[in-house]
Amino acid sequence: MRIALDARPLLEDGGGVFGYTYNLFEALIRLYPEDTFVLFWTGRNKLPKAIHALKAPNTQFLHINVPNKIINGFLAVIRKPQLDTLIARKTKMSVDAIFFPNLGFITHSARIPALVTVHDMSFIVHTELYTHKQQWWHTLINPYRILHSANALCAVSSQTKGDIESLYHVPSEHIYVTPLACPVSPKNDTKRTIPEGPYALLLSAHDARKNASGAIEALLRYRIAYPSSSVRLVCTTTHRALSDLERYIARHHPLQKDMIVLVTNVDDTYRNALLKSAQVLMYPSMYEGFGLPLLEAARWGIPVIASSNSSIPETIQGKAILVDPYSVQEITQAITEIFAHPSPAPSASTQSNDEQYSWDQTARQTKGILEKICA
Repeated sequence: MRIALDARPLLEDGGGVFGYTYNLFEALIRLYPEDTFVLFWTGRNKLPKAIHALKAPNTQFLHINVPNKIINGFLAVIRKPQLDTLIARKTKMSVDAIFFPNLGFITHSARIPALVTVHDMSFIVHTELYTHKQQWWHTLINPYRILHSANALCAVSSQTKGDIESLYHVPSEHIYVTPLACPVSPKNDTKRTIPEGPYALLLSAHDARKNASGAIEALLRYRIAYPSSSVRLVCTTTHRALSDLERYIARHHPLQKDMIVLVTNVDDTYRNALLKSAQVLMYPSMYEGFGLPLLEAARWGIPVIASSNSSIPETIQGKAILVDPYSVQEITQAITEIFAHPSPAPSASTQSNDEQYSWDQTARQTKGILEKICA
């Protein structure tokens, strides 16, 4: 087969969709050397580092040298060019199928089967967590058109599949659950300093869905109840969002700011090191399509405090203290259970997780779906 792979998510600097795209593409390319994979992307970056790392004898790269804002405007307004047609014209050869690893500015002709991955429906379920700009972006990409024009959809969890069915009325037989997985050998040889002393870890604190305010308030309540405790909350964020978080802390918790550590420029290596050294992973999220950090924490035997909503119970499967993300009291009680009344740490579950969740397995499922829609 000759399969076009939308590599535009690899233009981002990390994140869940980036990790999904990279790991899945790597497994597809490695497992199916007899197939040709055409990786295409737009923008000014001639060869992004992550895409270059996927170079193999059975890959072909296609850089569409048009600024993203311009081509996205055309794709949104007039739905041209059709990306599979453009690929065929540029490479002088058509493709058998086209795979989009995330919702975005997507067009394709009816004659080429298309597969699209949906990570979550939070932009519909929790519109209040999105800025006006983000809501406008989702309006422009027109999810209804994408979901109904694709030949099949991949959902990263049963929860996401159910949301697609109920919110967009897509037939169940067109949606396949293909879960995420942990990296096989996560790197942890960081040269950056790990915060001293016991700490709870909150990832992507700048994302409103992660409920940073609830996690911060709960930890501060715990510290007030146990003044001898030295537990801090380490929050990862982006450099762009750092000042907003600092202002929030200064406004709402000026006397307790030393209890909160904000960390920016967190690559995968440093993130792994922070997680492996944490006493607990805080995951009181308002909504998740899957929740990959939950698997990573379970793999390394790190206790988890997580929400009891969306896909989280499905992913963590009883290996966490589940709480109502809207109840600071429940989150505080969970923190107390971890730090004030500790029980033996959960054992690492690398083998069981790797058997149930692996990128090779997800790649085989994805390839099977592509073959099915091409039959």
